[in-house]
Amino acid sequence: MDFKSMDTVGKIIFITSVFLIIAGLISLMLGGSALVALASVTELAEGDPAAIMKAAIAMLASGLISLLTGVFGIRAALNPRKILGYFIFACILMAISVVGLISALIRSEFTLGVLANLALSGIVFFSGLEVFVRERM
Repeated sequence: MDFKSMDTVGKIIFITSVFLIIAGLISLMLGGSALVALASVTELAEGDPAAIMKAAIAMLASGLISLLTGVFGIRAALNPRKILGYFIFACILMAISVVGLISALIRSEFTLGVLANLALSGIVFFSGLEVFVRERM
């Protein structure tokens, strides 16, 4: 199946999957470089090394989930019958986004980035849900 013959939801899944793959790769690179930098620095002038390590590990995990969601999304866009993997990772991505939103609201650190992350996760989740329901019925 090519891009022109996809339905609208398939195109949405394909395009958001490309964004997720790019974001996942960037997140993996940044998280990995933060861990390498942390390992090479013996004494930090400011900041908590444990907090930096937690943030780097969270970035690596989020990047991996985004990357896998994107890969499964490309597969699902090309063959809607293979939607299950994409939908599972879309649910995980949506849960992470909701937890991030709640955390940002509790800390009073709500930003446009949090809203954009939630919006992208919502698009990914609901497009996956629509195809999942259509293919399972």
